[in-house]
Amino acid sequence: MRIKCNIVSPPNCKARNYLIFMCLTASLFLAPGGAAVAEAPLEKLPDPDRTGSKPFETLLQERHSVRAFTDQALSRKQLGQLLWATAGITFTDYFPHRTTPSAGALFPLELFVLTAKGLASYDAAEHQLEWIRSEDVRADLCKAALNQRSVAKAPLTIVIVSVDERTTGKYGERGYRYIDMEVGCACQNLQLEATALGLGSVPIGAFHDDQVTELLFLPEGWAPRLIMPVGHPR
Repeated sequence: MRIKCNIVSPPNCKARNYLIFMCLTASLFLAPGGAAVAEAPLEKLPDPDRTGSKPFETLLQERHSVRAFTDQALSRKQLGQLLWATAGITFTDYFPHRTTPSAGALFPLELFVLTAKGLASYDAAEHQLEWIRSEDVRADLCKAALNQRSVAKAPLTIVIVSVDERTTGKYGERGYRYIDMEVGCACQNLQLEATALGLGSVPIGAFHDDQVTELLFLPEGWAPRLIMPVGHPR
């Protein structure tokens, strides 16, 4: 069994290892029909495009919420581009910098990916996916999101999760405000990148936290913040 810590900040390694352990354990015992992933298969994503295809003002003008999607799957290149834009690594000097600003460079956000292929987490440091389950659980996420059909119908759904203690451990109660700001930045990044790729997306904040937490096997202190379906507009 591979247990790998991918959080940039060393103090968060214990939490990451715990998450991977819980995900693998839950998959082995809960996934029906042999859908469990015995290890955490890693899938390296294509390098992101850092040059852009449309003027920024054009993306702002064209961005809007899309809730109806075709069945067309996204390419690995599109998936990697969306994840990098949301919370990926831009450059490294004393520490890795990301596409989203983060109070104290503490980076409390984690991204989870749901597709027809299964459930994965995004490793920003290596720009790769760690597959947790090989079962399509988008329908279960849809139920947790008050049966909003876009969650089940979109070929890709990204769940933004926060590990609050990374930020509140330094800033106390005010840290929650900083986390909210970072979630908003990540959301806008994702929507603008989706627009640049000719895709649609919508931020969804109405869901049962406990059900999403259980579905993603999140450990204590990890909180789902936003659900983002993405796909080709219908």
